Amino acid sequence: DLGTGKLRPTGTRTAFAARISGEGDPAWVTLLPSDIETYPLAVRRDPGGGILAALGVTGDLSAAGVTADTGADSLVFVRLDEAGNVEWARNVGGIILATGVGLTETPTGYALAYGGYAGTLNLGALGPANGASDAFVATLLP
Repeated sequence: DLGTGKLRPTGTRTAFAARISGEGDPAWVTLLPSDIETYPLAVRRDPGGGILAALGVTGDLSAAGVTADTGADSLVFVRLDEAGNVEWARNVGGIILATGVGLTETPTGYALAYGGYAGTLNLGALGPANGASDAFVATLLP
């Protein structure tokens, strides 16, 4: 309970995002539940003032209307606006995360995602991993 009422997970693990004031009061809290599990891999403020999150998801990510592959951890990118509303979510694949996933910003204001994976990651032209694992870098556009 962050001060807005008790948060109740829908699966075995449920991710959430919250904006807390300088005095420690919650401005908003948003659950990002799935029917099995959702866990944060990376979170940062995006260039437009919202929040970008990279999530590991198994099951349906109901808050964003995205279906992730069951039985495998899917990498899902989510953008929340300044009020905590889900603006978009993109499932980029049923993958096994080989290394950490991160989010950063370029000097020109674009959001970048990077990390390691095994299996198939759908980031446009990027296809299956060559060998046991690969790395990716991708620009996230709205």
